[in-house]
Parts: sequence; C-alpha cells; structure tokens
Amino acid sequence: MAPSQTRDSVDLDLTVTALGMATSLAVGCVPACAAARAGIARLTSANIDPDVDEDLDPTTVSRHTMGDMTEGFTGRARLLRLAIPALHDLLSFCSTRGVTIPPRTGLIVNLPSSYYKQQQEYAASDDDEVPVPAGDGNNDSVTTGFIADLLALAEVDLNPPFARILELDQSGAAAVLQAASELLAAGDLDACIVGGIDSLVDEPILDACLDLGILKSSAHAVGLTPGEGAAFILVEGRQSAVGRGAPALAALGASAVAVDGKHRLAGTPPDGKVLSTLIEKALGHHGRKTPLGDVTFYGDLNGDDFRATDWGHAVARLRLRGIAPADEVYLAVNFGDVGAAYGFFAVCIATRSFARDYARSNICLIWAGGDSGQKGAFVVSRPSERGRTP
Repeated sequence: MAPSQTRDSVDLDLTVTALGMATSLAVGCVPACAAARAGIARLTSANIDPDVDEDLDPTTVSRHTMGDMTEGFTGRARLLRLAIPALHDLLSFCSTRGVTIPPRTGLIVNLPSSYYKQQQEYAASDDDEVPVPAGDGNNDSVTTGFIADLLALAEVDLNPPFARILELDQSGAAAVLQAASELLAAGDLDACIVGGIDSLVDEPILDACLDLGILKSSAHAVGLTPGEGAAFILVEGRQSAVGRGAPALAALGASAVAVDGKHRLAGTPPDGKVLSTLIEKALGHHGRKTPLGDVTFYGDLNGDDFRATDWGHAVARLRLRGIAPADEVYLAVNFGDVGAAYGFFAVCIATRSFARDYARSNICLIWAGGDSGQKGAFVVSRPSERGRTP
C-alpha cells in the first residue's frame, strides 16, 4: 500500500467570472442549477447482462444520463460529446453578460483515470499484489489530441497558449485550480478555462464498477449511482478581473490536495485522517478559525459505503477541532457520481447559490475523496461585491 501524502495548502486567490455546464438535468449552468435547487433528478434504468453465467438474470442499474446526446458513444468520443455543450454554455454565458475572454487564456481539463479498469483487470488476474494507482495525474500524451479535437469539434474561436490534461477523478478540481493559479500568478496567462468531464455510465466503466461490486444495482443495495456530465469555469486573478471590469461571481480561496494510501480497493478500512487534515488545511489557510456553523460543505458522497465511512471518521475528527458544516450538499442526489467533473459541478452550484441568495453561508468548502486515493478540498466564497446575478 502506498503511503499517505498531504501537501501544504495553496492560496488560489482566483475569481470566477463565467460558468458552463452540461448535465443530466439540463444543458446550461443556469437551468441545471435551478433544477438541482428544486430537488429534481432524472434517473433511467438499464439491464446489464452477466458476462459469466448466461443463466443469471440481468442486473438492473439506475443511471443519470444525458440521453440522446451521448447514446451510442463511448470512451473519448463520449467525453467530447459531453464537453462540447458545456464549453458552448460557458461562451454563451460570457456573451450574454458582456464578459470577454482574454487572448492569453489557457485551458486545463480534468479527465477520468484508468483506476476502475485497472482494478477490474487485477481482479480477473492471478496477481497477489493490489496495484497502486498512479500518483501525479499529468498526462501530456493525450493533451494535444484531446484539446485539439475539443476545440475543432466545438468550432470555437479559442487558441489557448497553454493546455493541459490531468486524470485525477473526483479530486482533480483542487489540483487543476492550483495549476491555473500558479500560471496566472507567474504572468504566463491572463485567464484560464478549467473544467472536468466524465461518464461513469459509459458501458466499459459501468461493467468495471459492476464487476468490482461498487455499483448500486438490483443485486447490490449499497453502492455508487453513476452519472455523467461536464462543467467549465473561467478563472482569473482578482486584480485582473477588477481591472478589466469582469463580474466577480465567486472567489476561490485556499486549496489542499493529498494522496491517501487507502484507496477504494486496497483492502484497508478508511479512517478519515487524510480527508480531515486537508479540509482543516484548506479552511485554516483561508485565514479563519472556522466557527461552528460558518461553512457549507459540498461533498462527493455517492452512495458507496467506503466513502461514507471515510467521511464519517473525518467529521468526527473535525468536530473535535470545532469544525462543523452549517449545511451539507451532495450533488450525487441530483446528478449521480459525475467523477472527474464533480469539483467543477460543485463550483457552479455554489456560485449560483450566491447569485440567487439561497446559500446558507458565505463560505463553501468543497471536498472530494475519490476512489483512487486522490483527495482534494478547496474554498469557494461569496464575492465581496454582493448582488444578484440573473
């Protein structure tokens, strides 16, 4: 088992100036967030035939899908089908609100890792040692091709001077935002489009999760409910946004990332230590003692008992330090587990809660404890200029 590693938190000092989403509820950030606020979910059922024994009955799985938009597509093609409308929505958001995208705008995207397929292959093999997931998530080998395909198929007028793909699943948003913050602080970019894309309802991933016993189904009452989607946000330095008159939709504060050796299928029970430590680091770096009831927590609980146990232990540790949420929001209720897109979904939902004034607190802590052992947490807060954004 790989050792746990928690890195120091980083002050992002970023401003969110535009949003874009493609979800199972709606294409478009504004309608999708409104539908989630109303408690809407759109579940469909699918029967999966067993691969081993033809005499077994098919297993029924409930999924949050985008329907005809992704039906019949798989792998890279499916991810592109999700990304294109989300990117269009971001650009439409900018156009309707008079937000210009600076020429030196980068693009950093979080994609799913091969964790589930890797673990499925191990389970079917004779190997005695459980494979350890990859650590850094940088994947330069697919960056050029995927970004080029996305921009060409979307037919958008973007020519990012810097582009990067990470593959860090649910926790990737924290790492992506850190990378964007470093580039902006160094003066390499004026702004950056960051986002995540994933589909856990893609048939190969669905089969892997079913084989691994972590999927909620008619044969397994406890497990994750898969979803799919994409979300992008435009971020820039606070002073840069103020200087060019861009609207401050939300502020991104401290971010902390960690690698926990207790990944989902390592055979070791979670203890919440790494997760609680990075949450405390993110809140502490935010310059607050964080009084009880001052922060809304967005979490990536997805119905799986392993992640719930990790969170339960983390909550107990945090409460001993006087940290507890004013409210808790779990996006999987409305969207299912959206994997690598999760953190950016959470930023969009939190930002719209500020805009429409239904947020219960001015500070949100977004945490993710992905199955591969990668964990992340970062702070999103209401901008200092309060006001409603239509």
